[in-house]
Amino acid sequence: MEKLSRNKVIEISSTTGDLSGLDLSGLDLSELDLSGVNLKGSVLKKANLGYVNLSGAVLENADLSGCDLSGANLTGANLKQAGVARADIRFSVLIGADLSGADLTEANLKLTNLSAAIVKGTELSNANLQQVEAAAAKFTNAKMKGVNAYGASMAAADLSGAAMQGADLTKADLNTANLSGANLRGAQILNTNLRAADLTNADLAGAKISNSDFTRAKMDEGTRKIVGG
Repeated sequence: MEKLSRNKVIEISSTTGDLSGLDLSGLDLSELDLSGVNLKGSVLKKANLGYVNLSGAVLENADLSGCDLSGANLTGANLKQAGVARADIRFSVLIGADLSGADLTEANLKLTNLSAAIVKGTELSNANLQQVEAAAAKFTNAKMKGVNAYGASMAAADLSGAAMQGADLTKADLNTANLSGANLRGAQILNTNLRAADLTNADLAGAKISNSDFTRAKMDEGTRKIVGG
């Protein structure tokens, strides 16, 4: 696999835009305009992608593990099956991005914008989702064990079937969110907004629940007993 320099990346991105299957690991690509480029299957492990423009880029199956994506623009990017474990993604914009099946284990997404993003079946175990903006995002069947979603804004998000054991949802906004069939065993649901949320068949066994708003929330009888409604 050929390894390129920063200047060569700039040259290709401004001509063919095809950077697929290349070794870009460890490179400083910060603040570059790589919008719409093809990085499918490329290795960007531990690369510096801080504040880079990757809007509309194809990063499917790319290795982004441990890289710096802080402040990056990934609006509408394709990150299907990408390896993004332990990456720094703070303050980045992922509006409408497709993260289906990606691995974001222990990734730091604090203050990231995931509005309308597709996060289906994504591995997010122990990831930092503090204060993320994820309105209307699709987290269907996502693996979110131990995530820190303190203060996250996830109104109208689809979290149906998500595995969220031990998740911290303190002060999160889950207004009208779909949590049907979600595994919330041992989760912290403190001062959480769950107004009109769907908790049908959700598993809240052992969850710590206090001062949370379940007004008009949809619950089966077992769930209702746990939340005290």
